Amino acid sequence: MIRVSKHSLKFCNKEKLSKLDRLFSLWRQVLTQYIQQIQSGEIPLKTFLSTKDCPETVISHSRFKQLAYKQASEIIRNNLALVRKQVFKKYKRLYAKCMREKTHPRFTNKHFNELNINYLKRIKVDLKNISITLNENLFDAEETSGEFNEFIRIFLPWFKEGKKRAETICLPIKWHKHSLKFKDWNRRKAIQIEYKNGQYLLNLFWEKEPVKKENTQAVGIDQGYNKLISDSNGVHWGTDLKGIYIKLANKVRGSKNYVQLLVHKKQKINEVVNRFVEAYPDTDIVCERLKNVKYASRLYRKTNNKLQYWSYRQVMDKLKSLSELKGFKLIEVEPAYTSQTCSKCGAVVKANRDRRALSLQLWIRDRCRHKCSCQHTTKRSLLSLYTKAFIYLMDLGTMKRTI
Repeated sequence: MIRVSKHSLKFCNKEKLSKLDRLFSLWRQVLTQYIQQIQSGEIPLKTFLSTKDCPETVISHSRFKQLAYKQASEIIRNNLALVRKQVFKKYKRLYAKCMREKTHPRFTNKHFNELNINYLKRIKVDLKNISITLNENLFDAEETSGEFNEFIRIFLPWFKEGKKRAETICLPIKWHKHSLKFKDWNRRKAIQIEYKNGQYLLNLFWEKEPVKKENTQAVGIDQGYNKLISDSNGVHWGTDLKGIYIKLANKVRGSKNYVQLLVHKKQKINEVVNRFVEAYPDTDIVCERLKNVKYASRLYRKTNNKLQYWSYRQVMDKLKSLSELKGFKLIEVEPAYTSQTCSKCGAVVKANRDRRALSLQLWIRDRCRHKCSCQHTTKRSLLSLYTKAFIYLMDLGTMKRTI
């Protein structure tokens, strides 16, 4: 597993900041040039390109040109999949319109894969916030015992006046609470300098083998809008997040209060997830595999506006990160029919969930007369599915706890 510690470069003097400004200005020009040349077909789209094949730019340093091409190709490849999805959506709408109006038979008679579409020219890249990743050949580090904890000396892509040696700058950094957690981790031989929101940051990368444990207990959870996490023991976590969602929906996007609330929401979610994991030590967690929760929703506009701030993906990312650190297993189960399955007798009936009593979140089973909340039923059903699969795999002798 890999973690990142961010360090502010606010301690640099004006001369060092001006050199960083020049470096990022040149880097942005080279990135823009390589992206345009890849889109036009002047240079191929590869993961690596030799220095002989890299075109001439405002930067003459060969290693910097290779790094710039690598970053430009990564930007193109990351946007290709998104552009293909967007083009396919437009194709489906246009194809349906042509079929209804019975026009353009030469277009409708062709399959989508037979169309000659240039995806590269459709890519639009915004280089407002960029970063530069340097390998061990372009920097070195030295720890100090003075005001700063460490100095990072980086080589710049231009030479000193009258000399054939590259100019360097020493960037001072200080350790903080987050970075001290990784003191016993292995530090990777690479750094990243990024310019974000008007300030420079230096990122250090740390890696460590994930912790693995064989736990005998498991707890089921269900995520919701009113309650962030509800576990199978009937305990609710993060009941005050709904107030933050409502405040965010009423704020103007991009305003100062809006940005502060987003940061506060993220910190609050991390705090709730940390408290939940600490309450169940040496316990595996079973949850739903949620996908497209907000896609094609039939709810009202105001409800959708509030629902968009429900960060279920952030909860899952935090749980996955903690599972590597703590050693518990995070098992994702398909959520189909979990709210219609009785947690007592296991029967699945669509009418089991009384939608007329949805405001009370009631779930009633006619056969066994079992009554409980919808969220509690879902959690117990998820845990039951995981337990049955685990027992079945143990009978086969696989001893694998996956589903």
